[in-house]
Amino acid sequence: MKKEKFNKFKLLTTFFVLVFSVVFISGLVFAACEDVCLDFDGDGYGSPASAVCDFPALDCDDFNPLVTFGVPELCFNAFDDDCDGLADCNDADCVGSPFCVIVGACNNNIICEPGEDCNNCPGDCGACPVTCPNGFCDLTCNECVTCPADCMGNVGCCGVGGCNTAIGECSSCVLDCNAIATNACCGNGFCDLIIGENALLCPGDCNCVDLDIDGYDTCAPGAPGALDAFPVDCDDNIFSCGANCFPGNLEICDGYDNNCNGTNDDGVGMNEENCSFLCPVFYDYNAARVGNFSCCGDDGGEGNPYEAAESFFCGDGNDNDCDGDIDMADSGCSGLCSTDNEREWPNILEPGDCNQCNDLLSEDNDGDQGADWPMADMCDADCQLDGALVTITVPFLNYEVNETSCNDIYDNDCDGNINCNDSDCAINPICACSDGTARNSCSVISGAPWYCNGAGNLVEGCGGAANCGCAGAWVCGPFNTFCCDNTCNGVCAPIGCDVASDPDCGCLGGDGCCGISCGALDPDCPPGCVPDGCNGNCPAGCNVAQDADCGCQNANACCGIGCNNTNDNDCAAGCVPDGCNGNCPAGCNVAQDADCGCQNANACCGIGCNNTNDNDCAAGCVPDGCNGNCPAGCNVAQDADCGCQNANACCGIGCNNTNDNDCAAGCVPDGCNGNCPAGCNVAQDADCGCQNANACCGIGCNNTNDNDCGLGACVFPFTFPCAL
Repeated sequence: MKKEKFNKFKLLTTFFVLVFSVVFISGLVFAACEDVCLDFDGDGYGSPASAVCDFPALDCDDFNPLVTFGVPELCFNAFDDDCDGLADCNDADCVGSPFCVIVGACNNNIICEPGEDCNNCPGDCGACPVTCPNGFCDLTCNECVTCPADCMGNVGCCGVGGCNTAIGECSSCVLDCNAIATNACCGNGFCDLIIGENALLCPGDCNCVDLDIDGYDTCAPGAPGALDAFPVDCDDNIFSCGANCFPGNLEICDGYDNNCNGTNDDGVGMNEENCSFLCPVFYDYNAARVGNFSCCGDDGGEGNPYEAAESFFCGDGNDNDCDGDIDMADSGCSGLCSTDNEREWPNILEPGDCNQCNDLLSEDNDGDQGADWPMADMCDADCQLDGALVTITVPFLNYEVNETSCNDIYDNDCDGNINCNDSDCAINPICACSDGTARNSCSVISGAPWYCNGAGNLVEGCGGAANCGCAGAWVCGPFNTFCCDNTCNGVCAPIGCDVASDPDCGCLGGDGCCGISCGALDPDCPPGCVPDGCNGNCPAGCNVAQDADCGCQNANACCGIGCNNTNDNDCAAGCVPDGCNGNCPAGCNVAQDADCGCQNANACCGIGCNNTNDNDCAAGCVPDGCNGNCPAGCNVAQDADCGCQNANACCGIGCNNTNDNDCAAGCVPDGCNGNCPAGCNVAQDADCGCQNANACCGIGCNNTNDNDCGLGACVFPFTFPCAL
């Protein structure tokens, strides 16, 4: 049994020496990794100590799996077997051991027995220094160095005096003779894997070998010393993949590159759900969970974080144990209702479901309304996440179908509007304006343009003085707003006016004005022009008189494309709109430039929008502006990085200053691909710096200064061997 353990120790040690040599030569720096377990002997303890390992304590010898916490002290091998800082007879575990019994007096039987040495029994063991050879390796007299004849192959000499080839330590002491630290054993004509020799560290001994005997050696065909005419074996290590890895072999799911094409586990049909080695290490793989649940965490709504049985994360919206049941629908989350409010109240008819805001009975389960009634849940402030609009729970006795109590603390009809803010209270004397006009209404008493606003104040409809400069008659238009524009300027104002008060507001032929959205429906529209009002977009074929975005015009409440507050007093300071071109100019909003937000029916997909919140967006395109990245599915009209276009303040990917006058001389962006082209900055190519929310982790960046970068967990390109 001892020999078997030793052989396993040698085999495993060789594996880790080989791995360490490859890592060393590749120039990897382990110190940069904060969340990896370096456990070279596979006993569960790491060096350095790490909470990621199976056991967080420091391994006192990480090249020997037989030296670890919890094993018995052997008392005779010069190792601190149980890692308590005491070796052999100095360890309390060895009290009473025959190897540690001190002979009271030499028995002078001319045999150097355990407990006797040259100091306490020179009659049996010889005087110090002892006679060499005498058949006994006396470690106390440094015979590992001075008497090779007595100490040949003695493991007690391991760790004493460096690599002592005279006593055969090349094969018996990896600690002294590992090939990374010394090449003392190189040149003996034997490629000794036990001490980590390989073709890189000891080419004289290890070139052109076929250690796994799979018919493929480590040399290219025709190389000096080549053993065969086949391609190079990508894994000739008998302690890893060995004979199961060679060029052209069938790829299987085992964590190795069986066919030597440079990729592990890439066989036909292999994926995260049917190959455990492809399931990311921070997820959980269990083949018993069929379908797309085998790798728990790789699909939306799974894991994140994973629980063997969902019991703690019962409100995160994820199926943490991948059993098909989410949160309170999972049996593991039953009985966790806190009874604090309507969303945390148990129901014996729905085991495990604490949310009573979405039941069919609409009961007052928590008893804070005084009765069960059809509007109980919608009038309970606990149920806001389920559609309730109230901020204060309305008792049953205070509920009103139409709000008439306009001076209390409740939203009595539970419609989200309380007291005078509720249209039901508009004509209530408490809420009306001083002349008796109901709120949000034109004053029929004081006359136009006086208006009772939502705060109960009587104001002029346009907010100006006198008659607000209305050349014609004020009209109380739709939605109780006063309308008096009477000019064709590409704007229908105020909102809610009709063609009777503003020719821009409708399609009426003969008034000399092309109404907004009219086009062919209005004989006054030129061919091809369909105005769409002030929305940051100038429709093709239109001028400023037809669409206010198409030029610079004062007092039309619209900042035209290409204008500023010098030539158009409707422009905000610093905003110069440039139309729908995939770029949002600084200082502008969506009403001034269509790229600057999500707005339906302005023929432009705004930056950061998609076809859910902006019906002008193509499916799959979410523009993110000029940031050196072209989002998938977008073109240059939607995102300025996606093509070559002059005067959009953005150098498009693949462009230069010949076909795009926004490009700096010498810069040709190529998008997010891990390369920063010469002459470019991060605004032109996303790889050239650290920038948040451009879907690219810039060169030299991390998740501290660029939220597009991953967490940086270390992943090493090797797999630990099977357990001994």
